[in-house]
Amino acid sequence: MTLYDFIENQFGDRKMSSFSSPGAGGGFLDGTFGESPASQQRMKKEKKSTAVVPITVAGILNAKYQSDVDAFVLNEASMHQVTFIGMVLSVTENRTHLSFEIGDLTGGIVSVKRWLDQDENAEEYERARFREDTYVRVLGNIKRLDDDKKHVVAFAMRHVTDFNEITFHMYDVIHAALSMQKRVHEEAVTPDTTTNFGNNNSFSAQRNQFGPQIGNMSQAQKRVYEMVNQAKSQEGIYVDDLVKRLNMPEQSVRYVPCILL
Repeated sequence: MTLYDFIENQFGDRKMSSFSSPGAGGGFLDGTFGESPASQQRMKKEKKSTAVVPITVAGILNAKYQSDVDAFVLNEASMHQVTFIGMVLSVTENRTHLSFEIGDLTGGIVSVKRWLDQDENAEEYERARFREDTYVRVLGNIKRLDDDKKHVVAFAMRHVTDFNEITFHMYDVIHAALSMQKRVHEEAVTPDTTTNFGNNNSFSAQRNQFGPQIGNMSQAQKRVYEMVNQAKSQEGIYVDDLVKRLNMPEQSVRYVPCILL
C-alpha cells in the first residue's frame, strides 16, 4: 500500500477541511487490524474478531467485501467492527430505529441505522440527542445490502462535545493504516521474526524482537509476555487463559501488546 493509496482510500480526493468548533478519543486499534486476508482464511470457522478499526467515511465506502474472509477489506486489512466520527446530515425517525446520513468531509456519505431501546425514556433521549448538524461518534458493523451498497448498523452512538476528539480520531486512522502496512511488510520480508497478536482473543510473540520495550515493562507485564512467548501454537494463547493463569485483570493483559506496537 502506497501513501497515495492510503490517502485515496481513507480521505478521498479532498483535502481535510477544519471542523469549525462545537475527551479524548482513540485507542481503538486492536492487534487483529493489520492481518492480511490471506492470514485469516480460517475466520469462517472461527468467531469473528471484535477488533474495532478506526476509519473514515471514505474508507467505509471504499472497502470491498471478500467472501473468503467473510469481511470487508480495505488496504489488505479485514474489518468487522469500525468506529468513525461525522456530522449528522439527516435523521429519519421510525418506531423501532433511527436512520442517519453522516458525512465527515472525506468524500461521500454513509447511511447508519441505530435500533432504539424498548425503554420509552431511552427512545426520547436518543431522538433528542442526535439531531442534524451535530457531530457523533459511531461504533458498529459494516453491512452489505442486496444491491451491494453498504451501510453501518450502529450498536453505540454518542454526541461529540470536544472537537479535539475529531483530530485524535484522524490520528487513529493514520496509525491503524501504518501499523497494518508495517505488519504486512514484515510478514512478506521476515516471516519468522514478526509478532502476531492473532485475532482479538489470542496473542503470540517472538522473543528477541522487543528488547527496549520489554526492559520498560513491569514484572506483571513481563509475566504476560513470557507466557505469550512460550505459546507453541500458531494461534498463540487466548486472553481468557492468560487472565485465569496469571490472575490478572483482562485490561492489564490486553495492554501488553500495545506496549510492543
